[in-house]
Amino acid sequence: MVIKTKASEKSCFSTLLRYFRKDLVVWVLLLFSLNLFAQKEDYNWVLSNGIKINFNQQPPEVTTDIPPFYSPPNCASMSDKNGNLLFYINRNKVYNFNHQIISPYIPLFYRNQVNIVPYPTETKKYFWINSIVVSPPKLKIHTIDMNVNYGKGAVNETYTFNIDSNFAITKKGNSQDYWLIKIFDDRTEAYPLTDKGIINSPVISYLNIDNDLYEYKLSPDMTKIFLHSSRNLGVFDIDIQTGEAKNYRTIYTNPKNCYFLFEFSRNGEFIYIAKQNKNNYETTISQFSMHALSNETDFLNVEIVLLDTALSNTRQLRDIQLAPDACTVNPKSLWLKNKKSGTYLPNYFYYHINFNYLKSCNMLSFNYLGLNADTYLWHFGDGTTSTEQNPTHTYATAGTYTLTLTVTYNNNTTQTITKDIEISGKPQKPIIEHE
Repeated sequence: MVIKTKASEKSCFSTLLRYFRKDLVVWVLLLFSLNLFAQKEDYNWVLSNGIKINFNQQPPEVTTDIPPFYSPPNCASMSDKNGNLLFYINRNKVYNFNHQIISPYIPLFYRNQVNIVPYPTETKKYFWINSIVVSPPKLKIHTIDMNVNYGKGAVNETYTFNIDSNFAITKKGNSQDYWLIKIFDDRTEAYPLTDKGIINSPVISYLNIDNDLYEYKLSPDMTKIFLHSSRNLGVFDIDIQTGEAKNYRTIYTNPKNCYFLFEFSRNGEFIYIAKQNKNNYETTISQFSMHALSNETDFLNVEIVLLDTALSNTRQLRDIQLAPDACTVNPKSLWLKNKKSGTYLPNYFYYHINFNYLKSCNMLSFNYLGLNADTYLWHFGDGTTSTEQNPTHTYATAGTYTLTLTVTYNNNTTQTITKDIEISGKPQKPIIEHE
């Protein structure tokens, strides 16, 4: 394999690609430097056939001692903030870390995307959101509570909701609750989801969505929803304060003879598209800027090819998912000990803050980009700090400064982001900088 990238690009890419080969699964692991503080809820991936990948170790450890089960796309697993496995799901049953079933049988649709999000007001408690096999379809929202039964957990059915469309989940601007968004061809309907349940008073937005939806993914700052079909990749903006959706556009059209998949960098600066030729399995992975989403022309103009190779003796590229581990620039693979996994990769609810700034000489005005927080703490790298949401700061001397922003939400969770800022001290016109 050959990695093609520009030395000047600050790429943040940590992804597992799955290929099938004979009777085993080969995972191609591409890792680029990642400068981000994160907790470890996604550090254990439990797959079918008794396979678990543990990212608490480097290189990641593959074990096969979990009781085997068959799991189609509806797989998921969750760890605590220290990387200890809490539970995993195999489509219609929930198992705790002791491999004990803690849920009743739940008849979920075969190809539904699993949605697990943290409960608004309690730790180690989660909403599990899925469609069930009834006519007409209904949405079932269960709670997975790992605080009960002496920490062994339990699953309870909480809410039932009529669902006649595809749907997405994103955070509300208050940093605690969620929007459950129904996605139709001509509109979206955003329903508040709180610890009291779904509030049946939707915010309706009218859009022309040209996409036969296969899956959705949220941008890391949760202000955009990307819709993936066999034909194209589209995106629309979502106002996390009001639930209003607007400005659907197609940013990537898939060639007819290719499969394609996509994923984001953790810092939200890049989007990666993996494209595979259906005939010869030639695979290309490209990086695109998240600041070039106005239209397809702008998006394609910033493409950087990271990998371009022919893969022999393989079948279809099936899934791509951000992996949580750290930093090398070499492609690697994980040997699954002569076992084959029938699952797709687990989907996690990522959210990461960001900020930009206006620079004029040695004075910077910062603009926080993220959910409403209780507190903000800026370390400017020169020994000074600020607790304002959008501060202004003047540096005394030229140089490179490491700036850190930490925000704390009302459920006592935190997010931290670090960027290096260069101060020249020379007069210049004000410009907007995006790291």
